[in-house]
Amino acid sequence: MQWTLEALVKGGMLIILDTDLECQILRSAENPEYGNKLIRGYKETLVEIEDKFCETLIQDVRDTGFNISHFDFHKYEDETDAYSQYPGDNLSIKFIGLEIIANKV
Repeated sequence: MQWTLEALVKGGMLIILDTDLECQILRSAENPEYGNKLIRGYKETLVEIEDKFCETLIQDVRDTGFNISHFDFHKYEDETDAYSQYPGDNLSIKFIGLEIIANKV
């Protein structure tokens, strides 16, 4: 977040689009039936995030010196073989996507 203070002028807009997709894949992978279908080594590339990542991210944006003008989130469910080691064997995943729009104070 620090780079945004240098990159944006007062009133400049910051837009953040993020998901907890990686975290949800990690949690789903705790079930061996799901985890064994992931591409070998894929799980090790994922990063665990805190449970309340939305609240933490909003607070980080505010603490950095931005006013949040818009926040929205949606729950999604996707089925894809993008991270399955078996092409055509779709894995289902539920995750949250969020959007934050903030202006530099």
